[in-house]
Amino acid sequence: MAQDFRIVQVSDLHLCGTRARYQDNWEITLEWLDAEKPDLVVVSGDVALSDPDLVDDLVFARRQLDRIGVPWRVIPGNHDIGDNVVSGGMAKSVDAERRQRWLDLFGPDYWLEACGGWAVIGVNAQILNSDGLPAEEEQARWL
Repeated sequence: MAQDFRIVQVSDLHLCGTRARYQDNWEITLEWLDAEKPDLVVVSGDVALSDPDLVDDLVFARRQLDRIGVPWRVIPGNHDIGDNVVSGGMAKSVDAERRQRWLDLFGPDYWLEACGGWAVIGVNAQILNSDGLPAEEEQARWL
């Protein structure tokens, strides 16, 4: 018999402790997640409002993710660690320092979550074609 397993994916939270433009959306999302109680929430990037170098926004976003009442996993977006070197449009590109900041605050930026008979894989798309970041090769070998 197949096991019911529910995954919810959310993206582009754009959270900020000083400019709460999207906080109301996040509060509604948290209420919904609390009511629905999915088995896993996957947050696919842009947890911070706009600038990967505003550490306070990243810290605030991490505190907000900790409010999710069910298991969750997260991967970074361009607003979190900088944009992809080759195809990105932001002035700030991903680099080792921004990536390390993410790892320190949020944990792994690529992962495998075995759940409900499924394998959910998160990858850090920002480091693809990174022009020499060792993390790109590490992720490729892992994958």
